[in-house]
Amino acid sequence: MAPHRLQLKVLSPNETLFDGQVRSVSSVNDQGRFDILGQHSRFISIIKDKLEIRDDAKQKHVFAIESGVVHCQDDDVKVYVLMNQDVVDSEGSETIRKGK
Repeated sequence: MAPHRLQLKVLSPNETLFDGQVRSVSSVNDQGRFDILGQHSRFISIIKDKLEIRDDAKQKHVFAIESGVVHCQDDDVKVYVLMNQDVVDSEGSETIRKGK
């Protein structure tokens, strides 16, 4: 059985950083690290440090962020972020974005 997909849009004040289907979204809030998978319950949180995405090819994309807000409802996830100037490079990530 194919895994449930999430429709993800990641937006900064200046551009759309990602728009597509993914397997998972992970980040950090004041309670610690969390993951959003398909069929996740309604969820909203302030996030910090980094945003990790696993796409359909199981590639991990990591964005260094200063802060942001994630909202999940009905497998639709929107993330609004302020980008960090530093790049996060962990676990052989293929795509890493820097703020401007």
